[in-house]
Amino acid sequence: MSVRTYQCPGDAHLISRSVHLARLAADYCQCRICPHRDDLGGIGLPPRPERIEVSLGPVVERERIFRSLRNPGAEREVLGYCEALAALLWQDTPWELPLNEWDAAETRIPSGPAVCVAWSDSETARSFASEVVRALSRNGCRVVSLGSQSRPALDFAVDHLDCVVGVWVEGGGSPAGVGFRVVGPGSTAWSAGGRLESLVQQKRAGAGRPSRSAGTVRTFDIVPSYREGLARHLAAAPAMDIAVSGFGDATARIWNGLEERVACQLRPVDQAWRCEAAPSAGQLRDLQESVIRQRLHGGMLLGADGRQIWFLDRREGLLTDRSLAERVAAALREEMAEREVRVVATEDLMWTGLNVPGARLLACGPSEEELVAAMHRHKAALGCDGSGRYWIARPTPRCDGLLTLAYLARALVGYEVRTAA
Repeated sequence: MSVRTYQCPGDAHLISRSVHLARLAADYCQCRICPHRDDLGGIGLPPRPERIEVSLGPVVERERIFRSLRNPGAEREVLGYCEALAALLWQDTPWELPLNEWDAAETRIPSGPAVCVAWSDSETARSFASEVVRALSRNGCRVVSLGSQSRPALDFAVDHLDCVVGVWVEGGGSPAGVGFRVVGPGSTAWSAGGRLESLVQQKRAGAGRPSRSAGTVRTFDIVPSYREGLARHLAAAPAMDIAVSGFGDATARIWNGLEERVACQLRPVDQAWRCEAAPSAGQLRDLQESVIRQRLHGGMLLGADGRQIWFLDRREGLLTDRSLAERVAAALREEMAEREVRVVATEDLMWTGLNVPGARLLACGPSEEELVAAMHRHKAALGCDGSGRYWIARPTPRCDGLLTLAYLARALVGYEVRTAA
């Protein structure tokens, strides 16, 4: 007898009928968009009552605007912040008042702020991103749609396309929700207590519609330009074979054009693993087995946004955040040929120093906005937040897992040579 299987939207693996029915009964996050949601299997689920107003965490988090879909009107509430963002950006695009009647006849409507939009590779984010693009365009912003991209690609696009800000749309989680993050030029994220606070105040004051004319919407493929910029750093990486887990579709598209041009090779071992926080014991165990079985130099886990990185050395095991930062700092000091390399770390890490000659450790606040600002203020070459994210200033601070790997690979080869000697 054949067993019927199902596949949840956005999942790579199949599930059995019993799991399908259990998820329906538990109101799984993907059931609302699943084509099999009407297949109840005769279990006779009672009709769901109207959802009452619940509060599952604040709308404004440290680095993003996010709302659970269990809250009535969650999407409408988040889109209200998009309208407030457009109004806030229009304040930096003031009208030029004419000096006389002749100039008044030639006065034109100012061009709206340019905003590039990208989203994570999930069905929820993809469907909600179209609403975000529509809301920004309706409020006069010139929107550049980048499609499903990694977060480092969006950071690069903000500077490459000379946009005012970039918006990265997120969706999913448990319980499922929707939201977005804002990043400015120079990879400066908007965080709570900083620019994100001004967005909240604009929302409370009432955004309104800053322009009666809708902005344009166009698409742009940022992958070729971003790949070329990344290739310059990876070209200096030594020949290594590294197992990688958590390779998303967006990161895989970027790497497909790089693997033939660089000596460092990545061997994907599992496309299903996605790291949202620290890697689990099962992920580390599977990655270590792949490294040993294939006799590779090490293993790497990438975060879901393409920025976080955890490295598993074949000799030392999982490198701590401090150990990884020390090796990247040593590689940066050697490349820069400077006596001193400055490293910025958040106060929560409570690091007292780095075991690297010429490394100077500086502390900053817990948010990403404060970290990048401290790097610019102190002219630091490296920044780390203790959550697997590392900002490398070559020359602009960028938080990119593949860029971190490029400098880590140089340090690992140098370490093996010194150990062998």
